Amino acid sequence: MAPGDLFTYELTDGKVQIAESDAVTFTDAGDLVGLVAHGLIAGTAVAFSSITTTTGITTSTKYYVIGTPGADSFQIGATPGGSAVVLTGNGSGVMKTLAEIDLLYANKIEIEAEEQTITWAGDGQQRSVYVTRGMTATLPTDCLSVAAAARIFNKTPVTANLPAGLTTMTYFGEPAETGGVSAGLWAEGYAIRRNAISGAEDRIDMRLWIMLGTLTLGGAPGLATGEKSGQMVYKLGAVRSTVDVTGTALPGVPSGGAFYAIGEK
Repeated sequence: MAPGDLFTYELTDGKVQIAESDAVTFTDAGDLVGLVAHGLIAGTAVAFSSITTTTGITTSTKYYVIGTPGADSFQIGATPGGSAVVLTGNGSGVMKTLAEIDLLYANKIEIEAEEQTITWAGDGQQRSVYVTRGMTATLPTDCLSVAAAARIFNKTPVTANLPAGLTTMTYFGEPAETGGVSAGLWAEGYAIRRNAISGAEDRIDMRLWIMLGTLTLGGAPGLATGEKSGQMVYKLGAVRSTVDVTGTALPGVPSGGAFYAIGEK
């Protein structure tokens, strides 16, 4: 079905996507991927950035955890719920797992296009074309989610030798935040979808997905008596891409890549 006309409103959810890397083993017998205490469930998407010895799988290809995973191993399929991929030969590799971190109380998402203006003038007339060179998405949150920021920027809370009265402390303003991390970002809201042919309408959930960019975190939230604190602000400098944050190809993406996608549920 062709996309309809979307009258969008509200912001209901926002998540950051990062790729978590783990060293894994491959076992021919049973076609198993080994990772101690992996915690993955059926349907989880994974990819491999390197593969040693084992054949039957390729790098930068999306696979899915299938069946009932064991505590320390699992099988993968080419499709969710599909047959197990046959692994030939024992080996090892590095696995990329797509992790989504919830940004609680996402407040709004603002998109700023970085445009270059090219202008022609002459013969008493002028015309311009505007070329989008980049794009920045800003997403503030009304929840001070230290755990989310710690996971995104790989922070370790301190629990020992703290000032009196504190049980844990997490440091911010370090180079990891200003240097940024490779990430994706999506936000969801409601939309009234109008069928461009029949004119019929229904209410759907829509997603604005920025597939890949560099994510940074803004300064400290302010505090005031009788008011909510200031917001933690995440900024993603998008790049035109043909892959997601795990390095796997996006389905049906134009050959030159794209900055963002709009999806309907």
